[in-house]
Amino acid sequence: MIPNGVELSAVPQERNWTFRRSLGISDSAVVLGAIGNFRVGKRHDLLVETLIRLRATGVDAHAIIIGEHAEPMHRELMTLAQMGGVATALHLPGFRTDVADWLPDFDVFLSTSDGEGFSLALVQAMGARVPVIATRSGGPQEILEEGRWGSLVPTGNVEALLAAVHALLGDPELVRTRRHDAHAHAMALYTRPSMIDAYERLYAEMLDGRRSSTAA
Repeated sequence: MIPNGVELSAVPQERNWTFRRSLGISDSAVVLGAIGNFRVGKRHDLLVETLIRLRATGVDAHAIIIGEHAEPMHRELMTLAQMGGVATALHLPGFRTDVADWLPDFDVFLSTSDGEGFSLALVQAMGARVPVIATRSGGPQEILEEGRWGSLVPTGNVEALLAAVHALLGDPELVRTRRHDAHAHAMALYTRPSMIDAYERLYAEMLDGRRSSTAA
C-alpha cells in the first residue's frame, strides 16, 4: 500500500492566534477543532456533545468545525449547542480554502466519523503538530497505527472522546510527545515526496522483475 501524499511543507506549525482572536476566543481557551463538510457520517454532533461536557467541568473550551454547511445538520448542531448552553462557544466558519492556516490555532484535532477513509485533514493536523483524537472509523487506525501517534477511541462514544481530551489536557508531557512524534511520522510517510519515492521504487521493482522473467 502506498498512502496518499499530502502537501505538508506549506502547513504552518506555529500558532499565530489570528483565527481564534477573530472569533473572540481568548488565548488561554482550549480549542477543539474539526474539518469536514456537514454530513451525517462525520458525526459533528459528537464534537458538540464533547464540548458541552467539557465546559460543564469548568474548562474554558471552544469548538471550531470547518466545512461546508448543509441542512438540516447545521440547524441541528446549533440547536444542540443552544440546548447545551454552548452556542457562543461553537464556531462554524463554513467552507474555507485556507484550512491549513487554521490548524495551529487548534489545541486538539478531533475526527469523530462513523466511517472514514484516508483522512487528509488528519495528516495535515499531524503536520501542524496538533495532537489528534480519532474514532476507530477505518482510515485513522492506519494513519495512527493503532494509537502510536494519536488517541483512538470507539465510534459514537462521547465518554471516550471526553476522556481522551481530558488525558491530553492533564498531561503536558503527553502533548509535547504527541506533537513531536506525530509530526515526525507524518513527514516520514505522508508527504508528496515520500509518495513519489514509493511509486518510483515500485516501478523499479516491477521493471526488474520483468527483466528477470524475460532473461529466464
